[in-house]
Amino acid sequence: MEVYGIEYFDKGWVIIKNKTPIMTPNNKTLKVPSKALAKSIIKEIKKNLNKKITKRTLLSYAFFAVDIVEKETNIFINKIISFAETDTLCYRAEKKSELAEMQSKLWDPTLIWAEKEFGMKFLKNNTIVPFVQQKNTMEAIKKYLNKQDCHRLTCAFYISSFTNSFITMLAMIEKFKEAKELWQLSMLEENYNSEKWGKSKDADKIKLIKWEELSVVLDYKSLINVI
Repeated sequence: MEVYGIEYFDKGWVIIKNKTPIMTPNNKTLKVPSKALAKSIIKEIKKNLNKKITKRTLLSYAFFAVDIVEKETNIFINKIISFAETDTLCYRAEKKSELAEMQSKLWDPTLIWAEKEFGMKFLKNNTIVPFVQQKNTMEAIKKYLNKQDCHRLTCAFYISSFTNSFITMLAMIEKFKEAKELWQLSMLEENYNSEKWGKSKDADKIKLIKWEELSVVLDYKSLINVI
């Protein structure tokens, strides 16, 4: 019978299996920032024993953080910044259209919050043509990301990827609103078009899968902050 445990070492929690640290695929010691996350990963491992895993797990995100993001921190910071440069919440429908009015009503409060709390003033435009955000905003974003460790950057990268929005990611991580509400807001245009032109079962299925995977990332981030 396999025996699991955790040990605190060098500002992190190492997961132990049969008195030996678990190693990542790149042969690094698996170390996570909180005791709660370490315990949850062990619980997940035990639950998934002898099962074929087809979805991302807490363990897979931990491996990704330690093996890839820690090694290529600047690359991932720039990847996350790219989501801010093309943020869904900044690209609006045609002026005075029903969708544009909905976007202003539902998205603007999050943009106002980001400016007030983090000094990130996002420009918005009724266009699909790329435009440049203010230099001060991009500098504030980089400053914020530079403070994050590889585990938090992993969460930021995946949440931004799932939502196509740095702003939504920031609001989820900093708990501006409930994550499920912010997820629905990020899908506003897609949901609007579905209601107007007809729903697609395949599209609904893809959205459900995305939300399930996003939920794992959000759990990971929440567990980082639990002692």
